[in-house]
Amino acid sequence: MGKPEKRMQSELSPISQLTDSQLLKTLQCPGFLATLNIDSLSFLSERYGQQYILHTGAMAKIKRGSILGINGNQYSVSLVRDLDNAGVSVTDLDGKEVIKVSYRDRRFDGTPEATPPTLLQNIGHFRPEEIPVRSRSIGATSWYYSGPTDVELPARKSVEFSIASSNPLLQMETLLRNKEAKLSVNPKMLASFIDDPFAYIPIDQPSKENIDKWWTLWWHVVQRGLRGKKIPYPGQTSQSGFTGFFSHVLNESRELLAPLGYTHLSGVPTWGYVWNLNLKNGFQPDNLEQHQEALSFFEKTRSITLPDGKKLEDVNYKSGLHSWIAVAPFMMQINPRYEPELNIDHKYVNGDFHALFGSMKKQLVTENYEVWTYPLAPGRNLWHSLQLQS
Repeated sequence: MGKPEKRMQSELSPISQLTDSQLLKTLQCPGFLATLNIDSLSFLSERYGQQYILHTGAMAKIKRGSILGINGNQYSVSLVRDLDNAGVSVTDLDGKEVIKVSYRDRRFDGTPEATPPTLLQNIGHFRPEEIPVRSRSIGATSWYYSGPTDVELPARKSVEFSIASSNPLLQMETLLRNKEAKLSVNPKMLASFIDDPFAYIPIDQPSKENIDKWWTLWWHVVQRGLRGKKIPYPGQTSQSGFTGFFSHVLNESRELLAPLGYTHLSGVPTWGYVWNLNLKNGFQPDNLEQHQEALSFFEKTRSITLPDGKKLEDVNYKSGLHSWIAVAPFMMQINPRYEPELNIDHKYVNGDFHALFGSMKKQLVTENYEVWTYPLAPGRNLWHSLQLQS
């Protein structure tokens, strides 16, 4: 038993050298400090405990504590570590993520050793006997990183960062509950859809009912944006994140990771607005072919005609409309020939949905019913990287 444990210990990433205090400091942007009382932070124990992570099928070490908000509510704090990962997150008592910063060493990317067992099987279709031993000790790795686009560029030593920021005083569900009389769907379901519209795509059960349900939820968000109102981005759980969070994390990452010998900070921009945010902050694409695919895709979406006759390119690039329309073709792939019928009162539709859907179809669906999508898929990650050392 001693030899495997010693070998695993030797495989620890340099990220393991980050202290708890350093990880906690990555959260402490101005918005965080104005919302949560850092002096109230306490932990149940100074020791980490081993835990099996169901989603990944692997083990991680976790240290748990709590912190109070200025609203008097208590929030849970978790420090998580394994062979490749070190991170910290805060959640509310319902388990909703408030804020997170996690780092993952990319040294094994492009090989089975970068991905935990459940994701190797479900996404990579690995057989149980093909799963490496070390994969069972990277429980905090929450996605598949063993694809051909995951291989690092030569002479790089990179860390992936994964972040989330959601002000608990401005929860999306609370806002929607207050507008329930104007909705044709359950506000809790709509808030959940906004948080992760991909999770609602009925890949396994692509019935007319399920497809219509997705577009009905999508339209509840999009029609407000078409009327010039502010709408959330996909992936949001609150009306806004913490002030100064992104720039704070970038600054902290440079200070923490460069001394450990890392050359680049990497991220996978899941949403269109994150793609823009990365590029505006100096990130560069790892794969120029994929980058050109993304540019071509966004050029097509900007050419989409909106119901008022304007093009999407006429809408401010910061509007959530751009990201919501970028999500739509992933749903269109389910059945490119089908035109949805919304389960929604006509006064909220205003006859505009079918006009917009037709324009999206014209730009994004070929004559052979192939669908143009943002170039990101399970097994084909899209990478942006920022040089840490000037």
